[in-house]
Amino acid sequence: VTVDQSRHRQNNRTFASRCRQLANVLESLGAGFGDRIGTLAWNDFRHMELYYAVSGSGMVCHTINPKLFPEQVAYIINHAEDKILFVDVLVVSLLEALKDHLKHVETIVVLTDKSHMPDSSLTNLHCYEELLDAHSDIYEWPQFDENTACGMCYTSGTSGYPKGVVLSHGGILANCEGALDLLKPLVKKKDPIFRKIRENFANVQIIQKIIQNYSVVSLPVGVQSCLTPGIWARSSGARTWASRCRQTSPLPVSYTHLTLP
Repeated sequence: VTVDQSRHRQNNRTFASRCRQLANVLESLGAGFGDRIGTLAWNDFRHMELYYAVSGSGMVCHTINPKLFPEQVAYIINHAEDKILFVDVLVVSLLEALKDHLKHVETIVVLTDKSHMPDSSLTNLHCYEELLDAHSDIYEWPQFDENTACGMCYTSGTSGYPKGVVLSHGGILANCEGALDLLKPLVKKKDPIFRKIRENFANVQIIQKIIQNYSVVSLPVGVQSCLTPGIWARSSGARTWASRCRQTSPLPVSYTHLTLP
């Protein structure tokens, strides 16, 4: 769902370059290691770029459901202490109604280009594409421990206030085991790509081959995070993750959809 580019397409090289640009944008906006970066957005390419750039930079990607009640959205943003919000054009009006109740938000970035920027009463409002254009795609991904937080999400608050869960890089990578299990009935047992996947989970290029060989409509965070470089700098961490996959049940990944070629 993208208001300004309903049929947007880009290759992996462009995507990776934009993620590095976004990482530089985050630093320029004053975000640092461990800061929570909130998103109120739909399924589009810019939101996907946020998943990589935020978590790969050592920050925490906090996805917020725009369909919640306004008071719940305000509570979640304040409780998480989100420093920056990246929002869809269609969500700007919601934030305008909540602006006097957001205690920690310093910057709001609208996920669109200059021509589609809405007129708004919000202060310190930025255009996503303009920010990217102003920054280089040269960025050295930091290295950090697998237990570093990379994601955060909250419940809908059906029983009391919404409750948050923080996800680590190592925990989310364990999710890949479940995603790979979904591929079992779809790929021939002797398929060289599938065999390599089973032999070595901690190989970023293998995950990239999955993406290149299948039309991926929606990937879970776990598979997406495999491409963030920082966690792979520690081979011991990768071994720990592989061991954990064998000992624990994978997290559900029922929202993964694959279309075979």
